[in-house]
Amino acid sequence: MKAKLVIGLFLLFFTACVPVESIETRLRLNGGERWQAHLEFMLAPESVMFTSELDQMLDSEMANVEQQGVKFSWRKEEPDRDGKINYILDFSGQGYDQLNSGLFSQNAISVDEETGNIIFSAFSDYGQMTGAGASKFILQGGRIISTNGNQINRGTVEWLNPTGRMEAELTAGSGFNWFWLLFILLVGGGGFAAYWFIFRKSPTTAVPAVSSSGGVPQPGQVRYCAECGAQMQAGSKFCPECGAAQHT
Repeated sequence: MKAKLVIGLFLLFFTACVPVESIETRLRLNGGERWQAHLEFMLAPESVMFTSELDQMLDSEMANVEQQGVKFSWRKEEPDRDGKINYILDFSGQGYDQLNSGLFSQNAISVDEETGNIIFSAFSDYGQMTGAGASKFILQGGRIISTNGNQINRGTVEWLNPTGRMEAELTAGSGFNWFWLLFILLVGGGGFAAYWFIFRKSPTTAVPAVSSSGGVPQPGQVRYCAECGAQMQAGSKFCPECGAAQHT
């Protein structure tokens, strides 16, 4: 059973008419059947005349997939100095059935009932398309258990110019953004350091002690705390600043 991205319909249209310089698809599978799909493809300079038609197709597709509960956004970058145009598409949703029906033509993603692992099996014939350029498909999750692709790290596998079946067994990713954790730790640590430096390291300013008559003590009526050095009334048993007991 073959499985293709619905976006492949756009690519099929364009590779049949004009060259596609490159295409990269990135699919991330998280826990709770949450998923994210990111697709970038670059059109050759001679494809500029077709971009308005592609824009209309993408706007129409946005309305269709959002009716299925899939979040979809796309943008087109300005042509580079060589006149190449890059399109960026982002999808996200929850439910592998939704992913299969919304982005794949067949059930490319399933869950093993015994192990709970995700089974990915999708057929790609992009490399056989006329005018197709470099192609890359990247699959991300928690841990890659087995695959016929090129495993990049513990949770990432890729296929370059795939022609045939792409297969992998993996666990779901956490979907946790470690960047924000690092950001919070850095900001929180910086704030604590600033507090310690300003309030704990600043020298204590001695405040003249007030006599029982309400005035400032005269020479001979004052003494200084043995612990913090604050000025205090002679005969006081405790420092009014730090509370340390005074030895008479």
